[in-house]
Amino acid sequence: MTCPYEDREDVESEVWKRIWRYGRSFDIARGGTVGGLIAQVARHAAHVHIRSSFQRRAREESFDDQKLDFIKSIRKRN
Repeated sequence: MTCPYEDREDVESEVWKRIWRYGRSFDIARGGTVGGLIAQVARHAAHVHIRSSFQRRAREESFDDQKLDFIKSIRKRN
């Protein structure tokens, strides 16, 4: 699955917002690295974006074309 460039920018900005708002103290003594933290936040943001994209696509695909035609015909009358 490829990701459109616009979506990549959205996910990247979300990653940096999450890192900026990271609430827990970061303890290097426990074996963590800044790169590891960034990777973890980026992975999570990517998963959230993919899940929401699939849900949005499923909603769009499940919309009945007959209902859309009916709505369009009503709008043309008014």
